[in-house]
Amino acid sequence: MDIAVVDDEKAIREHICGLVEEQQPESRIEAYATGGELLASGKRFDIVFLDIQMEGMNGIEAARGLRERREDTVLVFVTGIKDYVFDAFDCLIPHLIDTGNKWYHLSRKSGGKDMLEELRFLLICRFDSTSPMSLVLVGQTELWEQKLKLQAYEAIRQRIDMNIVLGRLDRAETGKYVATHMAYAGAGKEIFTSGAEDEVYKISAGIPRMINRVCEKALMYACQQQKRLVDEHMVRFVADYEMLGGVG
Repeated sequence: MDIAVVDDEKAIREHICGLVEEQQPESRIEAYATGGELLASGKRFDIVFLDIQMEGMNGIEAARGLRERREDTVLVFVTGIKDYVFDAFDCLIPHLIDTGNKWYHLSRKSGGKDMLEELRFLLICRFDSTSPMSLVLVGQTELWEQKLKLQAYEAIRQRIDMNIVLGRLDRAETGKYVATHMAYAGAGKEIFTSGAEDEVYKISAGIPRMINRVCEKALMYACQQQKRLVDEHMVRFVADYEMLGGVG
């Protein structure tokens, strides 16, 4: 398998290459600093990891260049800016859906319809004779509990084969969750005491997003105070004084 990694930041480029090599040690990996370099190489890749915000030709422009060649390369966009997600869809969806001479184009707004409405038309464009795409919808619970339960999106809801909701973690799972993240970050020993993990669980109610926020603030506070361990008092302090509105 031939894989390209395109990112103008050398550290990130090398990090992604390392992760890919761990998962696919038999793959041939090439790295590029710009989208222009990728296109100029003229090489065909099975998978391309593209940073979106780059100097010169950005990732979106590079992706359009690949699509103009009608290459069936799998594109993986790498970005921390959520607004670019919709620009990425503009490159991906027209390549996936071709009905005769007409390309269905997915964007944030088209004729006053939102993106989910356009997805509904894409899913029924061939009257279920074939499946036009494999689609993963990821979002907060409101996406399923409110948006997709509207009658207007029944066609989408009926075609969802699997619905997975990440529930709240219990105390033991919270401890493992924190330990896993700390190990991934390279911590060689325990930093959160058992009491601190108790407090993190109590404050976050086992919600992963809240666990992340509380732990991040606690680590920053421990660094400021030049402490090697995070205890329950520090966790409670940042929850009360350093998080917007505090945590009850």
